[in-house]
Amino acid sequence: MKVHFLEPRSQMAGLMEYLKTTPGMEFQIMTCDENGFILDGSAADDRNAFFHNPYEFGWGRIIHLDHDFIGREACEKMAADPATRKVVTFEWNADDVADVFASQFRGEDVEPYKPIESPSDVEFWMSPFVHHDYVVDDDGNIIGTSFGRQNACYFRHMISIGCIDPAFADEGTEVCVLWGNPGQRQKKIRAKIARYPYNNVMRSDTIDVNKR
Repeated sequence: MKVHFLEPRSQMAGLMEYLKTTPGMEFQIMTCDENGFILDGSAADDRNAFFHNPYEFGWGRIIHLDHDFIGREACEKMAADPATRKVVTFEWNADDVADVFASQFRGEDVEPYKPIESPSDVEFWMSPFVHHDYVVDDDGNIIGTSFGRQNACYFRHMISIGCIDPAFADEGTEVCVLWGNPGQRQKKIRAKIARYPYNNVMRSDTIDVNKR
Protein backbone atom coordinates (compact mmCIF):
# COMPACT_ATOMS: atom_id res chain seq x y z
CA MET A 1 0.00 0.00 0.00
CA LYS A 2 1.34 3.39 -0.98
CA VAL A 3 1.36 5.90 1.86
CA HIS A 4 2.49 9.47 1.40
CA PHE A 5 2.68 12.05 4.13
CA LEU A 6 4.68 15.21 4.52
CA GLU A 7 8.12 15.21 6.01
CA PRO A 8 9.01 18.31 8.04
CA ARG A 9 12.14 19.05 6.02
CA SER A 10 10.93 22.38 4.69
CA GLN A 11 10.12 23.54 8.22
CA MET A 12 13.79 23.24 9.24
CA ALA A 13 15.79 26.19 7.92
CA GLY A 14 19.18 24.67 8.68
CA LEU A 15 18.39 21.41 6.93
CA MET A 16 16.99 23.19 3.88
CA GLU A 17 20.12 25.31 3.61
CA TYR A 18 22.23 22.14 3.74
CA LEU A 19 20.16 20.46 1.02
CA LYS A 20 20.34 23.50 -1.25
CA THR A 21 24.12 23.85 -0.93
CA THR A 22 25.15 20.18 -1.03
CA PRO A 23 25.72 18.43 -4.39
CA GLY A 24 23.59 15.36 -4.99
CA MET A 25 20.63 16.55 -2.93
CA GLU A 26 18.51 17.63 -5.88
CA PHE A 27 15.92 14.88 -5.35
CA GLN A 28 15.60 15.73 -1.66
CA ILE A 29 14.92 19.35 -2.56
CA MET A 30 12.46 18.41 -5.31
CA THR A 31 10.36 16.32 -2.94
CA CYS A 32 10.06 18.94 -0.21
CA ASP A 33 6.53 20.23 0.20
CA GLU A 34 7.65 23.83 -0.31
CA ASN A 35 8.49 22.91 -3.91
CA GLY A 36 5.01 22.21 -5.17
CA PHE A 37 3.37 19.42 -3.21
CA ILE A 38 -0.38 20.01 -3.19
CA LEU A 39 -2.27 19.07 -0.03
CA ASP A 40 -5.40 17.21 -1.07
CA GLY A 41 -8.42 15.74 0.69
CA SER A 42 -10.77 16.95 3.40
CA ALA A 43 -7.82 17.62 5.74
CA ALA A 44 -6.06 19.83 3.18
CA ASP A 45 -6.57 23.00 5.22
CA ASP A 46 -4.56 21.63 8.16
CA ARG A 47 -0.91 21.00 7.33
CA ASN A 48 -0.35 19.47 10.77
CA ALA A 49 -2.82 16.70 9.93
CA PHE A 50 -0.30 15.44 7.36
CA PHE A 51 2.48 14.90 9.92
CA HIS A 52 2.70 11.68 11.93
CA ASN A 53 4.94 10.27 14.61
CA PRO A 54 6.41 6.76 14.90
CA TYR A 55 4.21 5.80 17.84
CA GLU A 56 1.08 6.37 15.79
CA PHE A 57 2.34 3.77 13.33
CA GLY A 58 3.20 1.25 16.04
CA TRP A 59 6.94 1.68 15.62
CA GLY A 60 7.51 2.44 19.29
CA ARG A 61 8.83 -1.08 19.85
CA ILE A 62 11.96 -0.25 17.85
CA ILE A 63 12.65 3.00 19.68
CA HIS A 64 15.06 2.42 22.56
CA LEU A 65 15.05 5.06 25.26
CA ASP A 66 18.09 3.70 27.12
CA HIS A 67 20.48 6.25 25.60
CA ASP A 68 20.53 9.94 24.74
CA PHE A 69 19.50 11.10 21.28
CA ILE A 70 17.89 14.11 19.65
CA GLY A 71 14.14 13.91 20.20
CA ARG A 72 14.29 11.50 23.14
CA GLU A 73 12.22 13.75 25.41
CA ALA A 74 9.50 14.03 22.77
CA CYS A 75 9.52 10.25 22.28
CA GLU A 76 9.16 9.67 26.01
CA LYS A 77 6.10 11.91 26.12
CA MET A 78 4.50 10.18 23.14
CA ALA A 79 5.24 6.73 24.54
CA ALA A 80 3.53 7.62 27.83
CA ASP A 81 0.51 9.33 26.26
CA PRO A 82 -2.54 7.00 26.27
CA ALA A 83 -4.24 9.28 23.74
CA THR A 84 -1.64 8.62 21.03
CA ARG A 85 -3.50 7.56 17.91
CA LYS A 86 -3.21 4.03 16.55
CA VAL A 87 -2.71 2.87 12.99
CA VAL A 88 -5.63 0.91 11.53
CA THR A 89 -7.06 -0.23 8.22
CA PHE A 90 -10.34 1.22 6.98
CA GLU A 91 -12.70 -0.85 4.81
CA TRP A 92 -14.83 1.64 2.91
CA ASN A 93 -18.56 1.04 2.50
CA ALA A 94 -19.19 -0.12 -1.07
CA ASP A 95 -22.58 1.61 -1.40
CA ASP A 96 -21.14 4.95 -0.30
CA VAL A 97 -18.19 4.61 -2.69
CA ALA A 98 -20.64 3.78 -5.51
CA ASP A 99 -22.73 6.86 -4.63
CA VAL A 100 -19.67 9.09 -4.94
CA PHE A 101 -18.83 7.58 -8.32
CA ALA A 102 -22.43 7.81 -9.56
CA SER A 103 -22.70 11.49 -8.64
CA GLN A 104 -20.97 12.48 -11.89
CA PHE A 105 -23.85 11.00 -13.91
CA ARG A 106 -26.78 12.74 -12.21
CA GLY A 107 -27.10 15.73 -14.50
CA GLU A 108 -25.67 19.19 -14.75
CA ASP A 109 -27.79 20.47 -11.87
CA VAL A 110 -26.11 18.12 -9.40
CA GLU A 111 -22.66 18.98 -8.09
CA PRO A 112 -20.60 15.78 -8.26
CA TYR A 113 -18.41 14.61 -5.44
CA LYS A 114 -14.64 14.59 -5.76
CA PRO A 115 -13.68 11.82 -8.26
CA ILE A 116 -12.98 8.48 -6.62
CA GLU A 117 -12.47 6.21 -9.63
CA SER A 118 -8.67 6.41 -9.46
CA PRO A 119 -7.33 3.10 -8.09
CA SER A 120 -5.27 5.03 -5.52
CA ASP A 121 -5.04 8.55 -4.18
CA VAL A 122 -1.39 9.20 -4.93
CA GLU A 123 1.02 8.09 -7.61
CA PHE A 124 4.27 9.66 -6.46
CA TRP A 125 5.91 9.64 -9.88
CA MET A 126 2.88 11.04 -11.66
CA SER A 127 1.49 13.65 -9.31
CA PRO A 128 2.55 16.14 -6.63
CA PHE A 129 -0.55 15.46 -4.52
CA VAL A 130 -0.42 14.32 -0.90
CA HIS A 131 -3.87 13.15 0.16
CA HIS A 132 -5.31 12.99 3.68
CA ASP A 133 -8.96 12.80 4.70
CA TYR A 134 -10.45 13.43 8.10
CA VAL A 135 -12.08 10.53 9.93
CA VAL A 136 -15.11 11.55 11.99
CA ASP A 137 -17.50 9.96 14.47
CA ASP A 138 -21.31 9.99 14.33
CA ASP A 139 -21.38 13.55 15.66
CA GLY A 140 -18.88 14.86 13.13
CA ASN A 141 -16.00 15.12 15.60
CA ILE A 142 -12.56 14.60 14.05
CA ILE A 143 -11.07 11.40 15.48
CA GLY A 144 -8.27 10.71 13.02
CA THR A 145 -7.04 10.81 9.45
CA SER A 146 -7.17 8.42 6.51
CA PHE A 147 -4.57 8.11 3.77
CA GLY A 148 -3.18 5.63 1.26
CA ARG A 149 -6.62 4.85 -0.17
CA GLN A 150 -6.63 2.21 -2.88
CA ASN A 151 -8.82 -0.29 -4.64
CA ALA A 152 -7.58 -3.57 -3.19
CA CYS A 153 -8.58 -5.76 -6.13
CA TYR A 154 -7.30 -8.94 -4.46
CA PHE A 155 -9.65 -8.44 -1.49
CA ARG A 156 -12.35 -6.62 -3.51
CA HIS A 157 -12.55 -3.72 -1.09
CA MET A 158 -11.77 -0.03 -1.16
CA ILE A 159 -9.36 0.36 1.74
CA SER A 160 -7.05 2.89 3.31
CA ILE A 161 -4.96 3.09 6.41
CA GLY A 162 -4.93 5.85 8.95
CA CYS A 163 -4.28 6.98 12.49
CA ILE A 164 -7.25 7.11 14.82
CA ASP A 165 -8.08 7.81 18.46
CA PRO A 166 -7.68 4.62 20.56
CA ALA A 167 -11.35 4.62 21.60
CA PHE A 168 -12.35 3.90 17.98
CA ALA A 169 -9.51 1.55 17.01
CA ASP A 170 -11.17 -1.82 17.73
CA GLU A 171 -11.88 -4.04 14.73
CA GLY A 172 -15.48 -3.77 13.58
CA THR A 173 -15.99 -0.20 14.79
CA GLU A 174 -17.77 1.93 12.19
CA VAL A 175 -16.55 5.46 11.52
CA CYS A 176 -16.82 7.84 8.58
CA VAL A 177 -14.18 9.12 6.18
CA LEU A 178 -14.97 12.67 5.10
CA TRP A 179 -14.49 12.63 1.31
CA GLY A 180 -14.03 15.85 -0.63
CA ASN A 181 -11.78 18.88 -0.50
CA PRO A 182 -12.61 21.89 1.70
CA GLY A 183 -15.08 24.23 0.02
CA GLN A 184 -16.44 21.48 -2.22
CA ARG A 185 -19.27 19.01 -1.84
CA GLN A 186 -18.32 16.44 0.76
CA LYS A 187 -19.67 13.05 1.76
CA LYS A 188 -19.26 10.97 4.88
CA ILE A 189 -18.26 7.55 3.61
CA ARG A 190 -18.87 4.84 6.15
CA ALA A 191 -15.82 2.74 6.93
CA LYS A 192 -15.21 -0.23 9.20
CA ILE A 193 -12.05 -0.73 11.22
CA ALA A 194 -10.36 -3.84 9.85
CA ARG A 195 -7.23 -5.82 10.62
CA TYR A 196 -3.84 -4.14 10.33
CA PRO A 197 -1.74 -5.09 8.50
CA TYR A 198 -4.46 -6.02 6.04
CA ASN A 199 -2.56 -8.70 4.16
CA ASN A 200 -3.38 -12.06 5.75
CA VAL A 201 -1.39 -14.31 3.42
CA MET A 202 1.72 -16.05 4.83
CA ARG A 203 2.07 -13.70 7.79
CA SER A 204 5.06 -14.38 10.02
CA ASP A 205 3.01 -13.73 13.16
CA THR A 206 0.74 -16.68 12.34
CA ILE A 207 3.37 -19.08 11.00
CA ASP A 208 6.27 -20.72 12.80
CA VAL A 209 9.08 -19.42 10.62
CA ASN A 210 11.54 -21.79 12.30
CA LYS A 211 9.86 -24.74 10.62
CA ARG A 212 10.80 -25.45 7.04
